[in-house]
Amino acid sequence: MVEVNSFVRLGPAFTFFLVFSLLGVVMVVVSGGLLGVYVGFECAFLGIVAVLAGESVEENESCMKYYIFQALGSIYMLVGFVSLVEPVISLYWSWGFVMLGVCLKAGFFPFHYWVPSVLATCSWFSCFLVTVWQKVGLMCFIGKWGASYELTWLLEVVACATALLGGIGGIGVVFYRTLIGYSSLVHSGWMILASLLGVYGVMFYIFVYSMVSGSLMYRLYCSKVMCFEDFSNLNHRGSEQFFLIFVDFLSLAGIPTLPGFLPKCVVLVMVGMTYPLSLFLLIFSSLLSLFYYLKVALIAGVGSGANGYLFISSMKKPYCWLLNTLFRWNSFFYLISLVGLAVIIFY
Repeated sequence: MVEVNSFVRLGPAFTFFLVFSLLGVVMVVVSGGLLGVYVGFECAFLGIVAVLAGESVEENESCMKYYIFQALGSIYMLVGFVSLVEPVISLYWSWGFVMLGVCLKAGFFPFHYWVPSVLATCSWFSCFLVTVWQKVGLMCFIGKWGASYELTWLLEVVACATALLGGIGGIGVVFYRTLIGYSSLVHSGWMILASLLGVYGVMFYIFVYSMVSGSLMYRLYCSKVMCFEDFSNLNHRGSEQFFLIFVDFLSLAGIPTLPGFLPKCVVLVMVGMTYPLSLFLLIFSSLLSLFYYLKVALIAGVGSGANGYLFISSMKKPYCWLLNTLFRWNSFFYLISLVGLAVIIFY
């Protein structure tokens, strides 16, 4: 288990490499040529790698895994870009090499397995960079370039396979960092489908996803929660944080009326009936992810309820009504969510 002293290790080197990564993503977004896109990808890659290298052996191990897959993706992407400039092979195969590099860098199918492995042993801020920040440039690149050269069917297959594997892989996971890794695969499938219809839709999806997942990771860090069992060992003086953690988890699942439902609704409206099979598979993968999100809420609620009863019994009476109110609101929230889910499924 990785222990970090702070959510963000601020310092001159950290700030430099973070700004370096920011400039790389900006170059990818605004560049109109392949050279600028490639240089931007490499700047963003080097900046994130420097931030991932942490204070523990586990963090450095995750950094090395990330570095290997990013370097392989850079090689395939460079081969594809060179083939586009000097057409020694067909245009179709050139863009195929480029998309292979994108899948390696982003952790899409069939190279999805490195994402949960890297997130399992890195810090929470590194989790945010890998799951959110590195996808900005890649998704903008797919929206601007990848869907323009008869590769739509390939990206459609990659989106569905990535989302399904993310939904299935997270069912038996008990550690939250790994769970968020599988969850990011499900959202990556939705992002790919949104990028096929333009840059603005996928940017809105990434913005909302970054807000929800960033707040969830920060609250998990503040609560020192790493797995299911940690909820039964927490001090319940800050019980309101549990309610917000549950809301963030269910928001990631796309429960209606929560913020995480908005980008998926936008994708559904934009896509319409253009990709009906892909939409069906993505919705099915989201239901699979909803299963393990509800499992998180259920286990956390049972553990916090049992420990909360012992905590309330040892406190003075003026504080009991406040904690009882918080637990009642928590249970009420679970009930409303389950009723809403039943209505969506059966109607």
